[in-house]
Amino acid sequence: MEPSWSNGVSAGDVPTDFDEVRKREDRRERISQYWDLLVVDQEPRVTKGTLLHLMQDLKDEGNILFKEGHFDIAWMHYRNALFIARILSTRFYHEVDKEFLSTLFSNRAFCCLKKDMYQEAIQDCESAIRINENNIKAYYRQVLGLKAQKRHAEALKVAEMGYLKQPSVFKETVEELREIVEQHAKTYKTQVSIEKSSTVTEKDKPDPEWLKGTNVKVRKKEISKNKTNKQEKVNNNLNVTPARNVLTQYL
Repeated sequence: MEPSWSNGVSAGDVPTDFDEVRKREDRRERISQYWDLLVVDQEPRVTKGTLLHLMQDLKDEGNILFKEGHFDIAWMHYRNALFIARILSTRFYHEVDKEFLSTLFSNRAFCCLKKDMYQEAIQDCESAIRINENNIKAYYRQVLGLKAQKRHAEALKVAEMGYLKQPSVFKETVEELREIVEQHAKTYKTQVSIEKSSTVTEKDKPDPEWLKGTNVKVRKKEISKNKTNKQEKVNNNLNVTPARNVLTQYL
């Protein structure tokens, strides 16, 4: 017989993840108390312990929202968690765990990738790696951002650094990027060779306009003048009347 207070709800009707649902509701309630302040970069006037719990809540809720495909609001949760981390550092001189902080940056970078904000993703990954050089996800996500921007040579460098950390994750990516970079290099060399060949061919053809005022034309004039002077001397020596004078006499 069911208890009188069950209102017809049996144990089988209770979701198996009921505890997780309740925890999430509590977490969202805690976050909501400070959300309006956080989104405008206003510092909540609470204790250090409250800020530490709030930062963790923001990260955990951000992870769930990301899995649900809510990339914009997940991005805001990671962003607010980083804001809390900065408050802890400046007001309480508390150094947030480096791995935790690096994860916040790389998770926000993942949101940026989903929103096609590639430059922002690359910058967040740089911050994540600077804080924790062993953040494999940050290397991989930075590679994705660089590839999306067609910056394959830079992506290869990052992938090779990741390969040194965890070869199994980056092996195929490194091979793919090396092939792309080598192909681009071949294409570039071919293009340069064609351009040089075209330039040489054009140079082989004298440009009449370019020859104006140069010694080439002056030299032709000098040669022509010298020939005329020599012919006049010959005519004088032979006492020959130039052909144009002869013709004039008969006009």
